[in-house]
Amino acid sequence: MKKPHQRLCASLLCLAASIFMPQVQAQPPTAPGTRMGCVFQGPTGKTFIDAQRSRDQIAADLKAAYAGSGSSRVADACLAGQLANMPAAVYQNLASKHPGKYAPLSPQASSTNSVGPAPAARGPRNLPLNYAFIALDSAIPSGFLFFDPIGVSDSHKVIGTVYDNDGNPSLALYQSGMVKIMIAGAFVNAVSRQGVAAGAVVTDPINFYTQAAIFHGSSTELIPRAPDEVTSYVASVTDQGTALVMSTDATGINTAYLYQNRKLRKLTFASANYVVLTGMNNALTIVGWLSTQPNVDTAFKFDANTGTTTLLPPLASNPSSWAIGINNLGDIVGYSFVFSGTENIGIWSGGRPFETYFTEGTAQIPTISNWLLINDARLIVITRTNDQQSYLIPTKGTRVLLSDYVNYDVATYGTLSSVVGLNNFAELTGLTSFSYNFFLKP
Repeated sequence: MKKPHQRLCASLLCLAASIFMPQVQAQPPTAPGTRMGCVFQGPTGKTFIDAQRSRDQIAADLKAAYAGSGSSRVADACLAGQLANMPAAVYQNLASKHPGKYAPLSPQASSTNSVGPAPAARGPRNLPLNYAFIALDSAIPSGFLFFDPIGVSDSHKVIGTVYDNDGNPSLALYQSGMVKIMIAGAFVNAVSRQGVAAGAVVTDPINFYTQAAIFHGSSTELIPRAPDEVTSYVASVTDQGTALVMSTDATGINTAYLYQNRKLRKLTFASANYVVLTGMNNALTIVGWLSTQPNVDTAFKFDANTGTTTLLPPLASNPSSWAIGINNLGDIVGYSFVFSGTENIGIWSGGRPFETYFTEGTAQIPTISNWLLINDARLIVITRTNDQQSYLIPTKGTRVLLSDYVNYDVATYGTLSSVVGLNNFAELTGLTSFSYNFFLKP
């Protein structure tokens, strides 16, 4: 049975939010354009951050939050635009119930720099692919509202979080047409290529504090609290079970740790105003971007084995670069770009300069995007775009519209607006613009 839910976010702050969501009967899907965002813990309490922000706005928010910090602060994932799936209506209910903790929901800002609608831009239909569309919510057991996918393993399992009618989370996996509940109370935030799942368990449902954890089948391995920690989660995990842990203290300062062989090791990055972490591979190479001067961001890779930071410069014609992800061959996917201008999507690989695979944000190709994925075959996914579509870059210089290769009813389910998982078999999982979760199988 299809469930026209309002999507909850992958943010740790949203674990219990669905408790306040009204129960509804089955009806046609909600229209696209629902206001979405995430919760940021600021100095005066929790506030709602809209998802539809441009690179300029994200950078401005980060600079405002971390100006004068005097150290390489690890940036909050919500403020950095990495969490974008909490309905504003859910936040409003939380703010009404806990006014001392949550600021009132502000009106949606209107900005000429905001991500706005654009027509879908099709490319050549020359891929030997034809995806089957699987609606994951139709496969969940009775008593549960929806399945929130986080990743898809190379063993063809979609792993994520399922929520019951009271909003309680459980780790779940989809395989062979069924969603199986594995661990009650577990929230998934990262999935490795081989299917290692990690995230957190809820320790304080009022403040939504959590403790980082790795999940092994039906058992939970709690990661010990770091000094002065009040909440934590796993941001990335390897096939060997090594975890990148984000820990936050009572003052809101975020610290990154590597959890390996049951021990925590604090990570120290190059000097910067702030550091944004976006991914880690099996070789323990962590990628992201950092800010060292106004209006300039620089991508980097960090070797967690040696503690060495290597900057990844943009093209000579661009001032800024962001590294978004890394595969297990060491290919780093990201952007070389101009704020409010051209975005070059490409790869840093083998110590070589940035290599452009596709350019957008131009008069000819006006689409812009906010997230990328890459697998070991160098298939690149462009997603979270201003036309609510997702695209594939199968080869250098070629971009195609994902929905052109999917057999499904777009009028019922909406566009394929957000891809969150990609494996080495080109299988994809994510969310449509009508808030339906999907699994795409070639």
